[in-house]
Amino acid sequence: MRFHHGCSCLVYSLILWSTSYAKEQQPLGTEKLADGVYAVLAPSGHPGESNSGFILLDDSVLVIDTHFVPQAANELVVAISKVTDLPIRTVVNTHWHSDHTLGNEYFVNNLGTDLSLISHQNTRDDLPSLGGARLEHNRVEMEALQDVSLVLPNLTFSKQLSVYSVNRRVQLLYFGAGHTRGDIVVYLPDDRIVFVGDLITGGPPFARDGYPFAWLETLTALLQLDVDTIIAGHGKIWRSKTVLEDRLGFQEYATRQVIAGAKQCWTAEKIAATIDFTDYRDTFQTEPESAPWQRWMIDFARRGLLELSSIPVGTVSEMAGVPNPDLAHCAK
Repeated sequence: MRFHHGCSCLVYSLILWSTSYAKEQQPLGTEKLADGVYAVLAPSGHPGESNSGFILLDDSVLVIDTHFVPQAANELVVAISKVTDLPIRTVVNTHWHSDHTLGNEYFVNNLGTDLSLISHQNTRDDLPSLGGARLEHNRVEMEALQDVSLVLPNLTFSKQLSVYSVNRRVQLLYFGAGHTRGDIVVYLPDDRIVFVGDLITGGPPFARDGYPFAWLETLTALLQLDVDTIIAGHGKIWRSKTVLEDRLGFQEYATRQVIAGAKQCWTAEKIAATIDFTDYRDTFQTEPESAPWQRWMIDFARRGLLELSSIPVGTVSEMAGVPNPDLAHCAK
């Protein structure tokens, strides 16, 4: 096996770590999507939390997202080693959230400091502040993160970045804010495949750091891509573009509820209670009556109200809590 700046001792230690780690829970699952294109899916309860993927180029591998804890990043590297001995030279972060970026340190420490680590500029800007605050919070509850440090992307872009090999085009595309203000998708036009990060997941929109109204425009642009395979940041692989249409439809409906509630000066909790999943139940993988869904829709309503109120969002001070953020629009 051959890694960039790697050695046989590293490979041996990786396999040992992954073997003992896998005994404790169901391992990551690797699914081939096309020649040289693979999705890596995190089963429910896996500490890596998010899905990832990898693409074989002419002489190297491009990895999409690095998971939450070092053990999961290690497991991803082992999964890649079972498919190819090409070195990993490029890593893409779809957005700043910890479950997609905290594995960056593992890749840099073990696979070479000249690794190209790519994200949108907004993601790199948000990682030290928002990502740093989230890491400190997570360290309180997770032993596996005690010695983990943030590693920032060393290559950023604003709208589009293309990676070419002899037989493949990989396009990194930014359509605007959504789940965060730096979400990008990894699009393979010749294979009609797109990795969308958390712009789509198995459940409803997770908008704790999101922009519900801008998200509509991002999903509308995403729908213009010629795709038939969609890899979400969490949950299953979708084999039809219909999921994008369904999610856009749901979020158009949900944002209309936010507007209606804002006109009545309702709280985010009251607005969230008016959002009915009945017509959209089939597009989600879990039951809408679950507690996480209720919390997520309160976040969705609160963030939508912040957008309507033109309150600056995406700051560390806001993470600590703006007083009555869901009523700010009524104070004018």
